[in-house]
Amino acid sequence: MIKLADGDVLSLLPAHIAQDPAFAATGTAIAPFLQELAHAIPNLLVFARLGGQQPANMLPPLRRLTEARGGLKKPETALLESLAWQFHVDFREVAETDDQLAALVRNAIPWHRIKGTPASIRAALELCGYSGITIEEDGEGDFWAAYQLGLSGVTGMDDLARIVTICREMQPA
Repeated sequence: MIKLADGDVLSLLPAHIAQDPAFAATGTAIAPFLQELAHAIPNLLVFARLGGQQPANMLPPLRRLTEARGGLKKPETALLESLAWQFHVDFREVAETDDQLAALVRNAIPWHRIKGTPASIRAALELCGYSGITIEEDGEGDFWAAYQLGLSGVTGMDDLARIVTICREMQPA
C-alpha cells in the first residue's frame, strides 16, 4: 500500500504518466511538501492533543498519520494561551502548568454550560481554593437570582474581595 507520508508521488500515477518528464519532475518536486503536510496533520488534532488521546482511539487514517509522525505532541504554551483566550477560560490565573491550562481549556465548554448557576459559583470558589462555602438561594419575583454565601474560614478582606469578584463573574446575568 502506498502512503502519502512516504512521499513517493510517482508510484501513485499510472505508468505512462509517471514516465513523462514533466509529470516526473512535478511529482519529485512536490513529494517533500506532501510528506511535510502529511506529518503536520496530527498537529491539527488540537482536542486530541489537549486530552492526551492515544492513536489507538482514532480513525484509522488519522492513526496511521499520527503513528508515522511519532505520536501526538503536547500542545505548546502559546497554543494553550490562544485557546484559553478563544474559549474565554474563566480564572486562567489559577493554572500554574501547561497541563492545568490544558484541563481548563478542555473543560471550558462544560464550564460555560453551568455558568450562572449555584453549581458554577461553588465550582469557581473551589477552583480558587475556597471550600466549605454554602450557597443559600431565596430570591423571588424580580430577585430570582439573589443568593447568600455562608463564608466559614474566610479571614481577610482580600479573600472577601476575591470571593465577591468570583461570584460576580459566575452569577446569573
